[in-house]
Amino acid sequence: MVFHVGVYRWWLLSADDGNPKASTKAQQTLGMYYSREDSLNLKQAFFWHSEACGNGSLESQGTGFNLCTGYI
Repeated sequence: MVFHVGVYRWWLLSADDGNPKASTKAQQTLGMYYSREDSLNLKQAFFWHSEACGNGSLESQGTGFNLCTGYI
């Protein structure tokens, strides 16, 4: 997954720093972006998956578990 700088900015705006009324899809996408080998940042990945989980994303819940246990 390669993000163009402009697209990345829109994902960040949509994620709104974890705001519950923000897009959980954007939060989840940022979590996946930071989970990838080419953009690996586990701290950011965990943050975004945690925010998405807190806002009801079951997909991020599974991915967050995998991050914590080392499966990703």
